[in-house]
Amino acid sequence: MITKPLTDLFEGGGLLITPSSNKKITDLNYSEIVTLFERYGVLIFRGFELDPHEIPNVTNIYTQSYANDAIRRDSRFGQKIVRDVDLGNDAHTLHSEASYSASAWPEIIWFYCNIAPQKNGGTILCDGQKLWKNLSSDTKTFFLAEPLSFDLEITFGKPRKGRGKQIWMSNTTGTKGFINWETGSFEFIQLMYAVNESRSGKELCFANHLLAELGKDPQIKNKFMKTMSGEEVPDQLLDEVKQKSSEITFEINWQNHDLAMIDNKRFMHGRRAFDKNITREIVIVQTARASFGFGQTTRSRVEEF
Repeated sequence: MITKPLTDLFEGGGLLITPSSNKKITDLNYSEIVTLFERYGVLIFRGFELDPHEIPNVTNIYTQSYANDAIRRDSRFGQKIVRDVDLGNDAHTLHSEASYSASAWPEIIWFYCNIAPQKNGGTILCDGQKLWKNLSSDTKTFFLAEPLSFDLEITFGKPRKGRGKQIWMSNTTGTKGFINWETGSFEFIQLMYAVNESRSGKELCFANHLLAELGKDPQIKNKFMKTMSGEEVPDQLLDEVKQKSSEITFEINWQNHDLAMIDNKRFMHGRRAFDKNITREIVIVQTARASFGFGQTTRSRVEEF
């Protein structure tokens, strides 16, 4: 395979991977791909002519378990794990997929481009590891201390009238809520920090749902920054995050049959708006837990004395 950096906007540049022979993606060396992914955080496989029905043949190699995608997204190509991205042609601001819920936050997201838009509609990426380094000390201090608070309602089945509400104890930290049998949904508050540890354990990554527009994801009823005083995040901090993230945002100019493998706990993604008459067909797969340990190839033993 042939590799080259995607952009100088990311730490390390990300990687574009193309075939050096007629090898399929499934023939690539597993350990080498894992090492590259953990180092660069985003890999785009181009020129392998991957058939959309064979997407799981690739993602299964690097996946221990898949996340449950939102029910609003239809499955595609006869594969349950392959889903539409959010429909429409509007823009989506930067966010880390499902980063509003500790139990649903995928380690890896995959985007496959079946039909590339001829104009606009690019997917945007921002390296949360580089963004964190670019933020001011005051902003870093604030986000290290204060978690985001998300008010969530997630449908799990049909309503069961007359059963009322039941206290729900989640197996994830920072969660408090109940089961509402009347609506067939979980209703809970989830605390999530906007910054988290990188795979190397040596860096921090600003990857979260802070910049996501309320209303784009119907599961989020309300979001606000929980502070000691109960106030929302100061506007000047939000403005700084928006400005500095925009300065290092990269846009993927898709080609047909591209497959992107993205570290969802390091990178945020979004979408540029495009005209209604433009065809754009991109699907998503969410790997809840990878088949390789977090930081497996980026950490080392203590040197012997």
